[in-house]
Amino acid sequence: MKTVVTLGNCQAQRLGAYMEEIDSSIKNIFLSASNAVAPIPSNDEVRQAINSADLIIFQPLGHKNNHLSAESVYSMAADAGGRPLISFAYFYNAAYAELIYSN
Repeated sequence: MKTVVTLGNCQAQRLGAYMEEIDSSIKNIFLSASNAVAPIPSNDEVRQAINSADLIIFQPLGHKNNHLSAESVYSMAADAGGRPLISFAYFYNAAYAELIYSN
């Protein structure tokens, strides 16, 4: 089982769920950056998830997001032995959402 941590808003949530759907060997841990999507995890929850990750996929957030900021994620990944990271920008569009949610 590969553990993938996705951190961000609703795009990250759906990306992680989609990865689980297309590859049954993936376990996704979603960490929300928006209370509108799911409760925002504590610093300890983020660190624990990153420590367990085989791969971290995240939306780079600014300093106002504290322990969810890109700087914090990079630091935690390095502290966890250099976990591999992939960052992605906000990419929502209606056509993409319909494709993903139709499955």
